[in-house]
Amino acid sequence: MTKVRFSTSHAVLIVAGLSWGLVLSSSGAFTASPTLGWATVVTSAVLIVVYSYKLWISEKAKRAAIERSEELEHMRNAVDEHCLISVVDQNRKVTFVNDGFLKATGYTADELLGKDPVSFQIHTIPGQPERISRRLKSGQIWSGEIRLVCKGGAHMWTHTTISPRFDRTGRFMGSTSIRTDITAGKIAVEEREVVSILDKLLDNVFIFEPDTYRFKYMNQAAMRRVGWDRSTYINKTVLDTDPNFDRDKFDHLVAPLMDGTLDVVNVRAELDDGTNEIFVQYIRSDSGPGSLVAIFRNISDKIEVERIKDEFISTVSHELRSPITSIKGALGLLLAGAAEDLPAKAQNLVSIAHRNADRLAIIVNDILDLEKIAAGRMEFDFQPSDLCSLITDAVQINSGFGKRFDVTVRAEGLDEPAYAKIDTNRMLQVLTNLLSNAAKFSRPGGEVVVSLDREEDHYWINVRDFGVGIAKADIDKIFDRFRQADNHSERSGKGTGLGLSIVKVIMEQHGGKVIVTSEPGIGSTFSLRLPVDHAAYAGQTDMAMVG
Repeated sequence: MTKVRFSTSHAVLIVAGLSWGLVLSSSGAFTASPTLGWATVVTSAVLIVVYSYKLWISEKAKRAAIERSEELEHMRNAVDEHCLISVVDQNRKVTFVNDGFLKATGYTADELLGKDPVSFQIHTIPGQPERISRRLKSGQIWSGEIRLVCKGGAHMWTHTTISPRFDRTGRFMGSTSIRTDITAGKIAVEEREVVSILDKLLDNVFIFEPDTYRFKYMNQAAMRRVGWDRSTYINKTVLDTDPNFDRDKFDHLVAPLMDGTLDVVNVRAELDDGTNEIFVQYIRSDSGPGSLVAIFRNISDKIEVERIKDEFISTVSHELRSPITSIKGALGLLLAGAAEDLPAKAQNLVSIAHRNADRLAIIVNDILDLEKIAAGRMEFDFQPSDLCSLITDAVQINSGFGKRFDVTVRAEGLDEPAYAKIDTNRMLQVLTNLLSNAAKFSRPGGEVVVSLDREEDHYWINVRDFGVGIAKADIDKIFDRFRQADNHSERSGKGTGLGLSIVKVIMEQHGGKVIVTSEPGIGSTFSLRLPVDHAAYAGQTDMAMVG
């Protein structure tokens, strides 16, 4: 049975009706005509009851509407919390985004309204936006995965359902997109894929906590090394791998990783299976302390191959050096007229042979230098020296080579003494290499400028040319052994790719470095950085005071 609930307004109406009946019953009209009086009373009562019923129905409808409104508000809040909603018009411009979309992506509404969704979406399939648009205009719903670009550049994977909107005439009016964030699931899948890849690596991979050193992961090769399985290593720490493990030494090794000084540290160690190179990295995490990753790589075979190669190069170089020196000397004597004057044609041929013998001698010397570097036998004699004198000598020595290529070599910035502790012969070797390269890659009639600048506690020797330049992709590799930039020509010839690697090593031995800046078609600048020798300056000052 339905219960009828009367509100205060209903009670007021009923009381009013009863009062009206009493008024009528006490009036003279009711006494004069009882029938008419009772009819009036009944009619009034009926009208009051009907009105009360309508009022009750109206209030019930209002309560239902309020309840529906509250329910819809609850549903909207739930949708805002879990779904990303956007609406675009027929011109594919965003007209609405919900709070959930803004909260998840970090944008403001003003940054998205009026934009094409393609500006914040990534479609991995070419032409996908156009295909989705055609599908929607045909009245079909599209569903699939779309990546969003959040404010700041982070990516979010979403499962997206796009529904078309049409007006009453059937004209396409745009679409509504409802997205759910599936990033966590995608990351989990990618992590499983990464683990699967790591499991198959030949290198040993160990991942452990940076504070407790407790293992979080080992790949198959690492488990074979220590003789554990997954159920075992999860309860072990790095200290359990070797009874002689030195915790303090390892702490010192990884300290630069933890404070951000270095991105990776590597050491070589002699282990049971031979020489291993060990790389350790610290992977930071937003949700925890991060992880230390150690990779063991057996390089015994590589070391043996390098040893055999170095022995071969050394043997060949030493065997070539003596005959080349003899050939070069004999050709020089012929050019100097030791065998009387040569016919012009013979003179030209001997000159070409002499230049090639000279070039071959340089190559052999470079190979021998590399062998010394690899063996740690390259000797240096560091003495306080004036860089101005060094640069002047280098320019004079290489001026003749520059003329061969129709290039002028000049120096600037040599007004005041500049003292650094250097091996003069080795630094002349460095400058000769850079000046000869600059001349070869300059245009005929051009110039090479050597300048000297001071920057606080360092000097910069800059060798600048205005030639063909070096492509950006080649700059990082030109200091590697046997590597060259792809900028040689018939004029410059093709070298061995050894000179700049030797330059790099010599500069590192001086406590300095070499960097290069270049722009194709404009030219290149090689800059040598050397520490200032303050002691030499102090000595010069003392001598001046004594004098």
